Amino acid sequence: AMRITYWGGDASTMSWLDQPPCSPNERCTAINAGTAKVSNIKVTSACPSELNVRGVEGNSFATGFRGNASGDRLFLEHNSGYSIMETCEDWSPSHFRRFQLLGKTLSFNVDLSQVGCACNVALYLMHGPARDWSGNPSRGSCPKSPYYCDANRVCGQWCPEVDVMEANNHVFQTTPHRCDEPSATGHYSNCDRKGCRQSARSLGNKAYGPGPQFTIDTARPFTVQTTFHGSMHSKAPHFTGLTTRLQQAGRELVMDHSGCSRGYLETMANAMAEGMSMRITYWGDDAKTMSWLDQPPCGATSCARSNAGRAVISAIRVSNALVAEPEADNDRSEEHTSELQSLTSS
Repeated sequence: AMRITYWGGDASTMSWLDQPPCSPNERCTAINAGTAKVSNIKVTSACPSELNVRGVEGNSFATGFRGNASGDRLFLEHNSGYSIMETCEDWSPSHFRRFQLLGKTLSFNVDLSQVGCACNVALYLMHGPARDWSGNPSRGSCPKSPYYCDANRVCGQWCPEVDVMEANNHVFQTTPHRCDEPSATGHYSNCDRKGCRQSARSLGNKAYGPGPQFTIDTARPFTVQTTFHGSMHSKAPHFTGLTTRLQQAGRELVMDHSGCSRGYLETMANAMAEGMSMRITYWGDDAKTMSWLDQPPCGATSCARSNAGRAVISAIRVSNALVAEPEADNDRSEEHTSELQSLTSS
């Protein structure tokens, strides 16, 4: 319990506190006992990586490398990577924060003004920690990111993945990646590497980019709002749709992901209901390596030097507010279903 008081006495009574420098003839009376004010009382964490994530119970911590957390902001340098944990700087597989997002909206602010072509700032969800054939947590082959898994087997381990944001200041992309059914122990052996992607490029040449001529001007911060349509409250969970909204100063871009069939997303429902770990990274390479993300509109630029400046992600929040679920585009959904069947059979 905290108590705040204001009192005093004569000089001899208070000599333990203020003699010297105070005079032995002074008293704490109306003459020298004016008004005091205490303000701005705060309690801050001793952990340097604590990150305020709203809408989830308990404290959250950004554990990783080449950046720092402050309040609700995460500052990222090129070649950085963070996982959101429930404890400070602890990679225990039982301490990954699990985000259960079906029927909810994930939102955050992002500043990509210094993140140029061939760079990729990514905020994504993965069904980690990875598990081996016996169902035990598996550290994988990446020492800086233990227990990591994704849909491209980057650290030698597969699992479902939802790329909420892969972006620089010229392009923004969202991609869910389904996997084949896991074993009885929760081990995944194959996933859809390509995923069901949609890019802001599909919304026109003036939709997204640096400058006031774009609907979303990436020279300034903007908000990302991703809604995961579905439910965890029935006998079996359902993942029925995905909507991504980019918002800035009253302007908005909407990606309805209608190219992802409902059946594609439904195969990810169990993983989403169990909870997904959040990973935030900033990486990049030369133009050829990164062409899958940003060509067009980017050219022969590498993610280096002044082109790879600091990124900031802030105000991460989970809420129950839902945007309207878009109508399904049957033609595009069937096209992706056929493409997926060809990928999984090859």
